[in-house]
Amino acid sequence: MPLIPVVRRGAWPGLSRPRLVVVVLLAFVLAGCSGLGRSFEQVEDELTRGNVDAALERLQPMSGSRLNQALFEMNRGMLLRHKGDLEGSVAAFELAKSEIGALEPISLSETLATWTVTETAGSYTPPVHEHLMLHAFQLLNYLELGQLDAARVEALQIDLGLRRVDPATGAAPDGGDAFARHVSGLAFEANGDWSDAMIAYRHAFNAYRRGNAPIPRDLQRSLVRLSDHLQLTEERDRYIEAFGIDEWEPMRRNREQGMLIVVVQDGLGPRLEERTAVVAVAADQFVRVSLPALRARPTGLNGARIAANGQWVETDTAEVVSRTADRWLERQMPALTTRSIARNVARYGATERARQESPLLGLAVNIAGLLLEQSDTRIWRTLPDKVYLARIDLPPGSRTVDMEFVGAGGRTLTSEQRSIDLRAGQPTVLTGFWLGPRS
Repeated sequence: MPLIPVVRRGAWPGLSRPRLVVVVLLAFVLAGCSGLGRSFEQVEDELTRGNVDAALERLQPMSGSRLNQALFEMNRGMLLRHKGDLEGSVAAFELAKSEIGALEPISLSETLATWTVTETAGSYTPPVHEHLMLHAFQLLNYLELGQLDAARVEALQIDLGLRRVDPATGAAPDGGDAFARHVSGLAFEANGDWSDAMIAYRHAFNAYRRGNAPIPRDLQRSLVRLSDHLQLTEERDRYIEAFGIDEWEPMRRNREQGMLIVVVQDGLGPRLEERTAVVAVAADQFVRVSLPALRARPTGLNGARIAANGQWVETDTAEVVSRTADRWLERQMPALTTRSIARNVARYGATERARQESPLLGLAVNIAGLLLEQSDTRIWRTLPDKVYLARIDLPPGSRTVDMEFVGAGGRTLTSEQRSIDLRAGQPTVLTGFWLGPRS
């Protein structure tokens, strides 16, 4: 935890030797703060080494906390997804959604505590983009398990949630909706809900454009193919001109094929780190300002190449979690700063009242306030840093798929083979995980 001591000119001489010793000791205490983030490093270390069971064991002591139960289940669900335990991942994600739903009517006491005590006094409630990712990965779990009806329910929940956030456009405030809408379209299409799929794909297209992100090629082809199938000729022609697509598989032919959906989870999501300054505002009065800062953790992966049935397809970037989280934190910063100032004002008054009874009591109250002031660095850290996606329509049957993870300059970092079974008109999800050279 970075500690930046800042003192007003002339403040130190006003401190007696015992009080100066206390302040020095306090600095060491603050510098040694660990908290939930430090403990979670052990989880990440085991995961990047490929020891998913050990990562789950490291995570387990974090359960049972009312404030962090939703975050615990979100991380457990993602770890189980890494392990390949999709049923376990589904169960954990459902528990996370239940916890989040129970937290929606935030108690008045928790709200007051974040203003007067510390930012970490409240229960963890995920921001909109994490909520969307929770539903999107649950949807992918269901598709991979072949539970198409359940995947459709997740897609409907994504739409309902976004319409609650923004009734006019159904857009997320910081991003993350493009990927969620894209996979929603895949779920609707797999269920034969052409109109709902088209609506979801349109939303995804608009969300990628709002974020100035490239439109994934699968989304481009899906928009052309479905608008043609629904006889939306003018809309189809606009997409053809915008994307430069001059041929596509008609929906009738497409439904005779198997739908291979390739999802690559790249790295680990960003972490929040505390930035702290201790400021002397009087000879024996200190205030502490702590605010979170985002640190992205890119791995250098540029995507993947997939070879199947004699054709090569490259993945496209479907989501950059760190970019979305950065926009979210930037939007939150004014409110975080305001609450930090309010807490310090309240503590200053409490310290002054205590000092009137006893200088030593005043110093103790001041120190207690400094120790309590912490920024909230909780975040869903087992999310990937990026998500890559590709779709390949192939004849039904069993086949072997080659997947190459690609770095800078198109260099192959590693490769693997997977065996898959494709069914006509049905999706088959193939997930790859890249956590860096050790994974």
